[in-house]
Amino acid sequence: MFKIHINNSMGRGFSDSFRQDNLIRLNLLFGLLLNVLLWFFIFSQIRNFFEMIPLHYNIYFGIDLLDYWYKIFRLPALSLGFLILNYSLAFLAYQQEKILSYFLAGFTTFIQLIFILSTFLVIWINF
Repeated sequence: MFKIHINNSMGRGFSDSFRQDNLIRLNLLFGLLLNVLLWFFIFSQIRNFFEMIPLHYNIYFGIDLLDYWYKIFRLPALSLGFLILNYSLAFLAYQQEKILSYFLAGFTTFIQLIFILSTFLVIWINF
């Protein structure tokens, strides 16, 4: 019988350094806070929704997408998906390129802000 010994000390130290990086941690915390605020904002406005609501508006044509109210939950779900994907990629890139991890973390926070703005505007169109 052959025994395979895998040394996990390098991997454990690597994940600890990723989790203890203040810039990564601050961006993750702020991104999660913004995503929770996004969910809270939608749930606080849900009682005011009707069956069909406008989900997209542009300045040239006006409202061009009218759909069921529950489809507004795609915005925070997509935002959460970007958060998970970008932090997974940042974790994978951290050992090779720390600066790439920092850009991914910062970009994730920026994406959360864009989704909050777009959700606010979609809800504002409805009132």
